[in-house]
Amino acid sequence: MNCISQNDNASLMRQIANASSIGIAFILAFGIFVWLGYMVDIWFDWHPWGKIVGLIYGLIAGFRNVWIMAKRYGGMGDEPPTQDRKNDN
Repeated sequence: MNCISQNDNASLMRQIANASSIGIAFILAFGIFVWLGYMVDIWFDWHPWGKIVGLIYGLIAGFRNVWIMAKRYGGMGDEPPTQDRKNDN
């Protein structure tokens, strides 16, 4: 017997695809910037500063991609803020 409905299965597959795209976006951003840093090291003979700067920019770009995609897929920030206290004026 199959306990998972077809709608639940489609939702699960969509969530898995979203999670994998977030991971791929992080790895690509990180990898591209580290590679660019490595190439700067070779071209200008700035060892290890190009890789260090590439690593830092790669982490920043990767986490930025994760944040943006998590907001898009996870619905973060979609709800308006609620007001818990009454205005006492």
